Amino acid sequence: MNLYYIFVIILFLIILYYSVKYIFFVLLGMVLSLYLSYKYLLPIIKNI
Repeated sequence: MNLYYIFVIILFLIILYYSVKYIFFVLLGMVLSLYLSYKYLLPIIKNI
C-alpha cells in the first residue's frame, strides 16, 4: 500500500514537471509574439 502511494506521487510529480515546462514554453511563445507584434506593428500604426 505504501509503495502504491510513492508510485502515485512520483507519477504526479512527473506530470506536474512536464506541464510546468509546457506552460513555460507557451508563455515564452506568447511573450515573444507580443514583443514582435509590438516591435513591427507599432511603427506601421504610427506611420498611418
